[in-house]
Amino acid sequence: MAPFGLLTLEVERKFSRLAVQPLTLAGGHPPFRSLRYLGLRSMHDIYYDLDGLLSSKGIWVRKRDGDWEAKIKDGGNFQNSRFMEMRNPEEISLHLRLSTGISQTELTNFGLRELASFTTFRQSWVADDDFTIVQDTMDFDNHMNAL
Repeated sequence: MAPFGLLTLEVERKFSRLAVQPLTLAGGHPPFRSLRYLGLRSMHDIYYDLDGLLSSKGIWVRKRDGDWEAKIKDGGNFQNSRFMEMRNPEEISLHLRLSTGISQTELTNFGLRELASFTTFRQSWVADDDFTIVQDTMDFDNHMNAL
């Protein structure tokens, strides 16, 4: 379990699948200095909410491959977004209590109901040793590209 206060800030930009060409070293504008393929992996997500209460506040709680995570919107919009990420169930519980009044633990799924369950297949690259680029394909044939 991670200690309290250890948060990750994720900044992402989403792209339409039609707007993304196959990644190549010369494919960026300007061209990438380096592009390293990290491979393909799969992950299973189960998202939870309570009658839209969390999503209306920009909070997304999920179990990814059996581990709890929360993403809390910290700015931006759908296409250009910024999230604080939590992976400590005690910290997630505390945040839910402070922001929604829900006062339960991961043992009861934080008092939430399952909203969606799906598998994502993710290809990843690192461009110019600075940026991670991912292409996600969900098992219901949805595609998302993010930087």
